[in-house]
Amino acid sequence: MIGKLHSNTGRKRLNMNAAINLEQLEPIVRYGDTINADSTIPLLLQLEERHLVATWIYAICDNARYDRIKAVQAYLKTSRIKLLFLPLYAPDVNFIERLWKFFKKQILIQLLFRDIRRTQSHLLRNSSATRANIRVSCDFR
Repeated sequence: MIGKLHSNTGRKRLNMNAAINLEQLEPIVRYGDTINADSTIPLLLQLEERHLVATWIYAICDNARYDRIKAVQAYLKTSRIKLLFLPLYAPDVNFIERLWKFFKKQILIQLLFRDIRRTQSHLLRNSSATRANIRVSCDFR
């Protein structure tokens, strides 16, 4: 008898929204069903909580639409965060893209789970080890 081969019946996404402190190479990663204004504002709040004594926090962003949405802009009016936008099509200077490249090649490739929820659960449980690997293994300069 031939065994049953399980395969994906559709594409599911693991959406990750992140920021990285370039001095300590310390990422903040958030998972969600989508990346939009509703998921971006909590990331910005987390940035402010992580840097309580900073007068200003400068976040270098790609040109994702959700960074320019009215709700995000309204939040930024009373925030200590200032967004600086990279030029279009500049992945070589986009540090978060380097983080994703590392993540895919060094972390995600080693994982095989039956579904996306198990993958997300594993990543959340092991996020401190992932951050340590990023700090040790990446040269972002």
